[in-house]
Amino acid sequence: MTTLALISDLHIGAPVKGLGLPAEQARAEAYQAIASMQDEVLGSGADAVLCAGDIFDRHDHSEQALQIAEDLFAGFDAAGLPAALIGGNHDVESPLTARLRLPDSAQWVGQGELGLEGPGTVVWEQWRIAVHGQAVRDKDELRDLAAGYPKPVEGMWNLGLLHTSLTGQWSNRSCAPTTLETLYAAGYDSWILGHVHQPMVMASRPLIAYPGSVHTHKAGEPGGEGFALLHLENHTNPRIEFRRLPVVTA
Repeated sequence: MTTLALISDLHIGAPVKGLGLPAEQARAEAYQAIASMQDEVLGSGADAVLCAGDIFDRHDHSEQALQIAEDLFAGFDAAGLPAALIGGNHDVESPLTARLRLPDSAQWVGQGELGLEGPGTVVWEQWRIAVHGQAVRDKDELRDLAAGYPKPVEGMWNLGLLHTSLTGQWSNRSCAPTTLETLYAAGYDSWILGHVHQPMVMASRPLIAYPGSVHTHKAGEPGGEGFALLHLENHTNPRIEFRRLPVVTA
């Protein structure tokens, strides 16, 4: 069995919101959530990492946020976990994205610099996995990016990474809108989605899911699981397991 850690909507630099915490504590708690997530991923038995976008938060361009992001992927690299990632709408607005120095084991999925020029594929031959994806190119991305994703690679697990609001019911901001029918038509084994912060399974065959955000970004926002694991075994239907992190309280 191959297991992939699924992370998304890290919003590194954004404080925990909606709990009435002092500003300094709210930001410290958010950084601690990233560190806790990394520790949990490294102890989970995962073989690799998929990141579905919004690594950074558009409101914070600090050197500390950049360093934490670099340390995160360097930690995965040191533990032998390669990573495949795409940029979300916050990443396209943040100047930190272009400055992010990734280890050789971490790759942007898509064509061109940062995967901004169209869909592409990262292949992990050792696990017979093909990861298809591309970055959001516009902060108000209204194109259906999923409609142009590559065809499945024969004989491999085909996984789609997409930062999307889908049809909009679960997000206040439209981003790369698409439909479940479009995702079904791609013929992939699973889609891992970013943008919606609530961990959710949208469909079971193929498995289409949001791993959710690492911490809360507004009052009353559901979530708190932190990340998910995707289990791939003998070409049965992929199985997802949500992992909860400690929830910060005021």
